Amino acid sequence: MAPTIVPNAEEVDKQLAVEFSDEIGDAIAHMEVGLGGVRSGGADPLEALNELRRTVLNLVTQGRGLDLPLINLTLHQLYDYLMPLSTLGDRQVRDVEIHLEKLTDIREGRITEASNSAAELVRELPIKSGFDVDFGDITPENIQILVIVPEKAMSHIIEREMAACGIRTTNLRNPFQAFEMAHRIKPDMIIASRELTADVNGIDLACAFAAMETTREIPFGLLSSYDWGHAALNGLPQRAALLKKGASFGEDLAEALQRYNIF
Repeated sequence: MAPTIVPNAEEVDKQLAVEFSDEIGDAIAHMEVGLGGVRSGGADPLEALNELRRTVLNLVTQGRGLDLPLINLTLHQLYDYLMPLSTLGDRQVRDVEIHLEKLTDIREGRITEASNSAAELVRELPIKSGFDVDFGDITPENIQILVIVPEKAMSHIIEREMAACGIRTTNLRNPFQAFEMAHRIKPDMIIASRELTADVNGIDLACAFAAMETTREIPFGLLSSYDWGHAALNGLPQRAALLKKGASFGEDLAEALQRYNIF
C-alpha cells in the first residue's frame, strides 16, 4: 500500500487561499450582475443592497483566517461602506463598483503589497455616502481616520461628521483588531471610545499605541463623557485629544483635527 501523503500547513494555506480567491471571483461576478440590475432599473435597490451585504459579510467571515491582507482589508472597507446605506443610487452603485475593481486587481496581481501599500489602497477608495443629509459635491481628502467605537449610533455620528469634510473612516468595534489595522492603513488619527470591552478600554488603547514605534506618532482622540481631571481618565496620555460626547462633539473634533494639522 502506498504511503498516505499528508500536505503540510503551508500547502493547505495556499490551497485555501486559491479556493477563496476563486470564490471571491464568483462573488464579484454575482455582485456586478446585481449592480447592473439596479442601474438598469430591473432590480429593487434595497433588495440588491441587502444581497450585497450578505455576500460581502460571508467573504469577510471566510477571509479572517487567511493571510490575504489586501483582500481582507478591501472586503472590510466595502462592508463598512455598505452598512450605513439605506438604498443604492447611481453614486453608491459606482462606489461599490470601484471597490470590486480593486478586489479584482488584487486577485489578478495588478495590485500587490509590493506595489501598493494598504495605506495607499484605503485612501483610493470612495468615502461613505449613506447619510440622511446631502453634502453636495464633496472633494475627498487624502485623510483616513481609524474609529474604534462599539456604539452604532455614536459611530454613525462620527462617520457623518467626517464624510461632511470628505474624510474617510475605517470603523472597528473590536479593539483587538485595531492594532493590525492601524499598522496596515497608517491612519492620520485614531479615535476610540473610553468604554470598549470588559477587558480593554480606550485609555488602554491610547497607551498601547503611544508605546509602539509604528503608531506612537499617530494622533489619538478619546471619546468620553468625562472631563479632564476625572479619575476615569487617569492614565490617558496628555498628548491625546479629549472628544466629549454630546453637543460639543463636533467642535471638539474640529479642534483636534486642527491641533494635529490633519484638516
